[in-house]
Amino acid sequence: MTPQAEEGSPGIQGDQSRDKARTAKDGTDVTGRAPEGAGPAPPSAAPRAGDVTGERGSVRPSHSGGWWVAAALLLMYALLAGAPFIRGVPAAVGSVGITVIFILAVMIATADMALVRMSPLVEALGTLLCLMLWYVIAGVSEGSDLGRALLVPLADICFLVACVLCGRLLSRIIRERNLLPPVCVVLALADVFTVFFGPTALMLDKAPEVVTKLSVKLPQVGSAAGPQGAAGLVHLATMGPGDLVFLSLFFAAAVRFGLRLRATFTAILVLVAVGLAGVVLIPFIPAAPALPFMAVGFLIANRGEFKLTAQERRNVIIATVFFVVLVLAMWAVTNLAR
Repeated sequence: MTPQAEEGSPGIQGDQSRDKARTAKDGTDVTGRAPEGAGPAPPSAAPRAGDVTGERGSVRPSHSGGWWVAAALLLMYALLAGAPFIRGVPAAVGSVGITVIFILAVMIATADMALVRMSPLVEALGTLLCLMLWYVIAGVSEGSDLGRALLVPLADICFLVACVLCGRLLSRIIRERNLLPPVCVVLALADVFTVFFGPTALMLDKAPEVVTKLSVKLPQVGSAAGPQGAAGLVHLATMGPGDLVFLSLFFAAAVRFGLRLRATFTAILVLVAVGLAGVVLIPFIPAAPALPFMAVGFLIANRGEFKLTAQERRNVIIATVFFVVLVLAMWAVTNLAR
């Protein structure tokens, strides 16, 4: 048996002296309450409006990121408008180089826009304004070959900004981080279905000019530097609205839930650049969905950040198996029909 300390014993006195020292240090007693006669306890450091705090630290959206967005958009325009007039670059080197730089510029602009503080109203109005500018500029550019070379890139920039703002707006629907893994799986498989068997596949076969118009177009280096001038402009690949909208959604979600933004940027950049470079360099691949690369990169970069229950994991597996079976069935039906 341990003998109880008597009243006024050194043990209890030591505890009381520590409690007094704590009260003198932070203005609260051992229970965390302010002592009688004292003023209110100092407020704790609460997150300010617009701060996003996650397990890996906090990311604060701010207005200063707008300069990086502007710089990335200017770089993108210079690339899209100037690359066709560059001479003497080998085709393979030019194709891979412009692909990597293009993807890097798109991702810098998209990631930095995710860090700029905006209200939902600003995002909605900005989307509508950029779509109007895209429509007007694209219509004016059809008048001449030079206009097509210089104004189409400007229209594409407006289209890209509209898609990015739309993605930010859509990201607000996702209220908790554990919804992101199933969203990634569904988006990736749905994009595969759409590109190879759905509306996108149909438009690529029947009306490819519609797909080209509703996309950000990647020009071939030097294609407008020959005898035909701007009339010889050729586009290598395109990024459709779905790719841009959901890329923005991934970055906005990473900021909102305090996920690993830099790792997300790096993983998506590497995978998407490899995928798009494959489309450019391998002639028999007419199109490749970019969303699976983005979704896989997002999940790899943020592994361990999601705490799914057993039921949620089962639901993700069931949804994945269902979509895979559906895609394989559509592929089989399409090939048998031919």
